[in-house]
Formats: sequence, C-alpha cells, structure tokens
Amino acid sequence: VGLFHMPFFLALSMGFILAAVSPAVVVGGMFDLQSRGYGVAKGIPSLVVAAASFDDVVAISGFSMCIGLAISGGGNMVLEALHGPINIVAGTLVGGICAVILSMTDASEPLLFSVIGSALDFGAIKEATIPKAVALIIGGVVVRCLVAVFATYGAGLSMRDRIFIALAWMPKATVQAALGSVPLDLAKATLNREDDPAKYDAYVEYGTDILTTAVFSILLTAPVGLIVIQKLGPRWLEQGADFAEPNLELRNAASSNAEGEVEKLS
Repeated sequence: VGLFHMPFFLALSMGFILAAVSPAVVVGGMFDLQSRGYGVAKGIPSLVVAAASFDDVVAISGFSMCIGLAISGGGNMVLEALHGPINIVAGTLVGGICAVILSMTDASEPLLFSVIGSALDFGAIKEATIPKAVALIIGGVVVRCLVAVFATYGAGLSMRDRIFIALAWMPKATVQAALGSVPLDLAKATLNREDDPAKYDAYVEYGTDILTTAVFSILLTAPVGLIVIQKLGPRWLEQGADFAEPNLELRNAASSNAEGEVEKLS
C-alpha cells in the first residue's frame, strides 16, 4: 500500500500473488534430493513440498477473494467476494483437463511463461516502478525466511536444516506467471474509461505495477532458489545411511579393483 499507493484490497491481491511458492521449482528439486536420501530421515523434502502446496492454496484462494473486492463493476460486494471462489472451482476443472492435454506435449510451462512475458509492455513501465518492485521482493523474502526459521523451532531440526527450509521456500514462478497479469486484464475488462478516466488510468497503472513486480519476482527468486536447493541441499542436509552405504561399497569395490590391477602390473 505504501510503496505503490494502491487501494487496500488490491494491495492484498498483490501480496497473495507474491506470497505463493513455485511448485515447478520446489517440487522437482526436493524430489531429486529425496531420491538421493538427503534430509529424508527428518522428513525435510516432504515438509517443504507439503508446506509449499498448502501455501499455494492459501495464496490463490486469498487472491481470488480480494481481487473480486478490489476491482468490481459496482455490483453486490458479497457476490463480488464469492466470484473468486467460484472461479477457483471452475478453473480447477478446466485446468485439470488442460493439464492432462499439455502434459502430453511438455508445453505447459513454456506456454505459461510466454503468456506473462507477452503481457508486460516494458515501454509502459515507469522508472520508479522497478526499484520499488525489487525492494518489495527482497523485503518479502527476508521477512519470510526469518519467520520460517522461527516457525520451525522445536521441530527437531538443526539450524542449517531450518535455514535451508526457509531458503527453499523462496522460489516464485508458476503462480506469479499465472496470476500476475490478472489484475491488469480485469481492470481493462471491468472498468470503463469513459465513465471515470482517472480511476481507469489509475487501476491500469496499478495492474502494470503488479505485473512488473510478479515478473521481477520470477527473475530474482527462481534461479536463486533452484541453486539453493541443488547446491546447499547435498551440503547441509544429512544423507540417509541406506543411500550412503551403497556409494561406500562402490568406492570400496573400485578401490579393490584398482589395487588388484596394480598387483598384476607389479
């Protein structure tokens, strides 16, 4: 509200967009760590994936309710608030059907990110918007990490485990790509510039700010979050004995074979 001077419910909608964790980055990375036994004994991969999924449900539900109150056509407030949950149910059904179709072509993620990229007109972005967007993203990530470290206190996890979990919830991509352009599109579709030019222009600017911030949140957090999961996971998380012992046996077998070859040559 303070940075972009948005109406309260529109600012809440923006907050819910930025709060969501990217399943495209987190789930794949954590399943890879789990397959190699890192953090499995403490249930860290399952914890990160489950919490990220619940986070997305809350973020999408909250966004759907708030955006109906933020941008309305002047109808009943209750109906506007219920418009979001109704869209969630309908969107889930349609999205499920589309997911089955797109999963056969491996085109879903490139298509999703190309849509948000095409929706953003970089020429229409004000110079002051980018620093505000970056500051908001960094501030949100820092606060979220601190809260995550505090929330996992007493769960039988080491400090490194807790910091890793907090950083693993950093990536933003899929949800931001899907919802980032919605406020701008809704403002253009719902509001009539002829009725109130000042309000229309203001909400289009708000929508552009939200879209810009969503795009930069993907650019800044998705690569860093993926690096954290891929690089820090094997270093910070304990590997289960069932996964480490076969590797030790392979190294011992290789060492024995090497020693046998040396004896033959000597």
